[in-house]
Amino acid sequence: MTGSEFRRWRRNQEISQQVVAEFAKCNKSTICRWEQEKIKLLPDLYVKVMEFYQSNQWDIICPKNSKTGKRKPV
Repeated sequence: MTGSEFRRWRRNQEISQQVVAEFAKCNKSTICRWEQEKIKLLPDLYVKVMEFYQSNQWDIICPKNSKTGKRKPV
C-alpha cells in the first residue's frame, strides 16, 4: 500500500494522522510526509502502520467522540 492509498483509506475512516502516529509510535509529521510520498517508511514502521490498517478494531483503538464525531485514541 502506498502512502497516498493509506491517506485515502484513513480519511474515509475519519482517523487522524495523530491517531496513526500514536499507534505506530512515531511523529505525526512522519505519517504526513509518507502519505504525501515525500519519504518511505522504515520497514519496521511500515509493518506497524499496516498492523493498524489491518486491525479492524477502530472502536477500541480510536472510538468516535459522541459530541464531535471525530475519532480519538484511547
